[in-house]
Amino acid sequence: MSNTTPLALAKAAYQGFAEGDMQPLLSILAKDVIWNNHSSKSYSPFAGSHHGIEGVKAYFSRMPAIQQDRFDIIAIAENNGYVMATIDRKATYLSVDKTHEGQIVHVLRFEAGKLKQMDIYEHR
Repeated sequence: MSNTTPLALAKAAYQGFAEGDMQPLLSILAKDVIWNNHSSKSYSPFAGSHHGIEGVKAYFSRMPAIQQDRFDIIAIAENNGYVMATIDRKATYLSVDKTHEGQIVHVLRFEAGKLKQMDIYEHR
């Protein structure tokens, strides 16, 4: 498997995130990336759409607003430029004092080796 497949790129980005290194993720973002978090704004400080690399950086600048106790990928697969990941997570949104514990789903869409769109779905 080439290390430039969407699956390999996504896995490297997740590994970097787990280690506190955002560079693997930032390096795969398309300039016009769309980053959507489909959570309720009353529930999560991360909810909403963020556009471009600077928008994604702004999204992650909110990380101090979350206490993440668990973030484990339990399934990840690729098909036709899409990567889907199911993640078992426990996180507390400190600004609203609400905890999410359970599964979230990420859908990543790649084009020409770059992440064009990220959709995050969290059931509460």
